Amino acid sequence: MESIDTYLNQVRSHLHLDATTEGKILRELKSYFEEELAELQGAGMPAQDSAREAIRSSGEPRSLARLFYEAYARGSWIDALLVLQPHLLAAALFLTHLWSNPFAILTAFGGVLLVALYGWRQGRPGWVYPWIGYAFSPFIATIFYSRRFIYSSAMDLLLGSRLSLLHVRMLLFVGLYALFIWLVVFSVLRVVRRDWVLVSFMLSPLPVLGVWISEIARIGARFYSPDPAAYRWDQPMTAAFLLLGLLSVLFIRIRWRLARILLLAAAGIGATLLAGCSILRTSHLLTFQLLLGLPVFTLLAPAVLERILGHGERTSSSAGRSPYR
Repeated sequence: MESIDTYLNQVRSHLHLDATTEGKILRELKSYFEEELAELQGAGMPAQDSAREAIRSSGEPRSLARLFYEAYARGSWIDALLVLQPHLLAAALFLTHLWSNPFAILTAFGGVLLVALYGWRQGRPGWVYPWIGYAFSPFIATIFYSRRFIYSSAMDLLLGSRLSLLHVRMLLFVGLYALFIWLVVFSVLRVVRRDWVLVSFMLSPLPVLGVWISEIARIGARFYSPDPAAYRWDQPMTAAFLLLGLLSVLFIRIRWRLARILLLAAAGIGATLLAGCSILRTSHLLTFQLLLGLPVFTLLAPAVLERILGHGERTSSSAGRSPYR
């Protein structure tokens, strides 16, 4: 019946679970309503009245969805172990100063990228989102280190200089920027239709990495031959990634959605401030506000985006039809 389908769609809009789990829950609810309707109509109640009674006895859609979320959202200890690994890897690179070793960085990034792609193809389990966030880190580093070159080359070309090899390099960097923007937008749009909280979880390492990369780029340190002054961030960065790892484990293991949101806020702000503590000693209020603004933005912007786009991830097999039929 239409009223039952409407109720189930309202439940689904608040589930924020993966498509397979949502489909399973909704099919079970569909079967429950069919049995209830058959029982009520068998007792002589009209069809419309029996549908209203079945819906009334099931409770408010948001409350029912919250109960299902708490029952199904919690990850296993295996998931918790998997979600911890990228943070431990990042912490280890800073603890051992290997972030300046090109071979170590390329090996670490290659592993992160492979795991992120594997998790994406497996339906994006909860543990994979930080891996995806770390996979964006080379693009962030490239943007920070090339932005002055891009600006000067673009101005040179706009002022009438002939096209040269430098301008070709600039266009290649612009293409890399476009690829990065496309990857981020594609990932965010796919994930936000399931749950904006997972988008924030995915982006949580980026403010920490952004703060550090911007600072070492500012002082002119190079990854393959850094200034010794660049190592002063290694201890706070190690602490920041360990904090992110700990709170990520709690995020996976906690059932309650509000607690997850509060954990993300604590992880983002706490880790970013830890990463930026060396900067704060010599900076002014505006820098402090920017440091706080980065994690707040990664937390709130996905919520606004979900509000605009709505919730409704569908699998390809269920496109065009109700997922619980």
